[in-house]
Amino acid sequence: MPTVGNLSQKIAETIDELKGSDIYGCITGSCMLVNECDLDTWDAVPDIDIFVYTPEAFVEAFTELKYRYGFNELTKGEAWKQKRTIEHGLQKSALTTTKLERDGVIVNVSCRKNQHTVLDVISAFDMSIIMRGYDIKTKQLLDMRGDEKWTASPNPYRNQDYDLYTVDQWIRQFDRVKKYWDRGFDTRPMARFYIQMIDGVLDVGSLFDSEKATGLFEEFASNFKECRAKIETWLKDKEDIDE
Repeated sequence: MPTVGNLSQKIAETIDELKGSDIYGCITGSCMLVNECDLDTWDAVPDIDIFVYTPEAFVEAFTELKYRYGFNELTKGEAWKQKRTIEHGLQKSALTTTKLERDGVIVNVSCRKNQHTVLDVISAFDMSIIMRGYDIKTKQLLDMRGDEKWTASPNPYRNQDYDLYTVDQWIRQFDRVKKYWDRGFDTRPMARFYIQMIDGVLDVGSLFDSEKATGLFEEFASNFKECRAKIETWLKDKEDIDE
């Protein structure tokens, strides 16, 4: 196991502490790699991600973090967001997140519509290496990473059709592919998958004959081709490593 530095130690201790909380949700995200990686060597400080299962649990979670565990709102904007949520409930957006901080450790509390279990949460992630979560109430760890824990593969539970919006949702995460490569993970399978998705949607073409649909497809296609060139350049540079 890699040597655990100061930041890694703080995150590990905070996770263990929050496992004993009453939050109705799960701890997940890249912070779950704390016992396998030295997070102090990473390019950026990873947050602890908590996904709650109900709108009510969202308020209960950030309230418990503040008054039981001594966290503070990360910014004045986050304080305003939390006050507004208490008074008016969650906004209509699919995902709501607020950030809190204690001693340099940041916790994101999130609530996404129609996610009521740790399986729901993990099934929405993009790449295999972060598909791991701890359900706080049941004390159960769900690990869906597979055997290749240092290789990032596309999540098979997410939609992979060649619809414009599906492909756009996937490839907009390319910066994460580069970020996790720099953290020591083989993310080339994700890059290859993005290229496959782009080629697929371009091959299928516009799904409707209307002028509006054709114009929309052409707009997306132009962006996809530009993105494909960037991904291909990055991938070629990384694939030369094996030669």
